[in-house]
Amino acid sequence: MDIDIQKQPTNHLKDRILRFKPVAFVKKNLPIFIVLLVFLLTLLIGIWNIKKYTLTDVQGLDLPQNVTTLIDEYMGEKLIGRNYFSFSTTTYEKDMFSSVPYIKEVNIEKVVPDKLEIFVDLYRPASTALIRDTECYLLSDEGVVLDTICKEDTVNCCKAYATAQSLYLFTSSEVDSSSGENGKQELLIMGNIHKTVKVIQTYGYEISTISLKDMVLEIALKTAQTFKFSMSEDLDLQLERYIAVANRVKSDNLKFKSIDFRFERPVLKN
Repeated sequence: MDIDIQKQPTNHLKDRILRFKPVAFVKKNLPIFIVLLVFLLTLLIGIWNIKKYTLTDVQGLDLPQNVTTLIDEYMGEKLIGRNYFSFSTTTYEKDMFSSVPYIKEVNIEKVVPDKLEIFVDLYRPASTALIRDTECYLLSDEGVVLDTICKEDTVNCCKAYATAQSLYLFTSSEVDSSSGENGKQELLIMGNIHKTVKVIQTYGYEISTISLKDMVLEIALKTAQTFKFSMSEDLDLQLERYIAVANRVKSDNLKFKSIDFRFERPVLKN
């Protein structure tokens, strides 16, 4: 007796689909495609968007509140919410340096998945500069303009601010700010003045005010004594004279009201 054996139906369409090269490639590399799909989903739901950051002074000093505020505003405008992979930290280091006057150096590091670590070295206020009695700048030692202050009652405000913040006051009608090589606004003459200030402070003198008129630099101490230098002559030579005289003044406990270092033989007045 003949037995009718039924053959199992074959799904030719399914087989053809599975043999289709793109489908076969996906099937062969399925774990990789799953990882890519999950990664794509994390991008879509914003897991990789920058949400937080830390701010650290590389010198270990406290960050002034006004500087923190400026950086917070910058971060909120430029970086918070940006995708982790969509930007170069180098670009924003340069931009932040230009945007925040107090920043001397900045380094931004990414931390997966949504954080930045920001390390800054700051210019610190050293003086106020009253220019032509109409503008008052807050300056670093190097002469970088950190802020323009005292826009009303400029003269009195600028002097009072310097006193309140224990800064010295620089006054002149012969200089103005300009853009330096690093892109910061600067009083370029402050480089030489800063050098002079550091030498004077080495001997324990506290500076109250500095004025520049007709290229004569007059430095008044908190003890009401004054030193004079010429900015049109060799400043290093005058500072050598200062060191020689200051050593003599300290060793002999000499009293004086002013010393003028513009001459080969400094002029001391009692």
